[in-house]
Amino acid sequence: IQDASRYTHLKLMVYGNGPKSGKLSLQVYDDDNKNYVLEQDVENNYEPIFDDKFEFTQAVNWKGWKAILIPLANFKDVNPTVGDNKRNFDSKDGSGGLLHFQIIVLADEKEGSVDMAIDDIKLIDMVVTRSCL
Repeated sequence: IQDASRYTHLKLMVYGNGPKSGKLSLQVYDDDNKNYVLEQDVENNYEPIFDDKFEFTQAVNWKGWKAILIPLANFKDVNPTVGDNKRNFDSKDGSGGLLHFQIIVLADEKEGSVDMAIDDIKLIDMVVTRSCL
């Protein structure tokens, strides 16, 4: 649980091994019912019951290490019938803010393998970062 309102981007280092390395599905969940808990429906693939789920997908098609910098605004609401459909990453008014973050690694094909590495995952504030350069 994190008040992530001051952060603008997610940064991670990704090592790819060429065009068929795979894909990353990055997901973040916020607290819309102000109870600091991500309630999930076990009968429905653990989808959130009350809170927003935002997602960003990144193809990994390069060779070597690469810094990936993703604006949090680029995460799309993938459960529009649940929650308030706003990025409430703050802990105002009893909200738990950013409740959960997960990375799902996918093959490029329906059946296949992945060939990548992930390191140094962090939330950053680009406004502060730019002013420090």
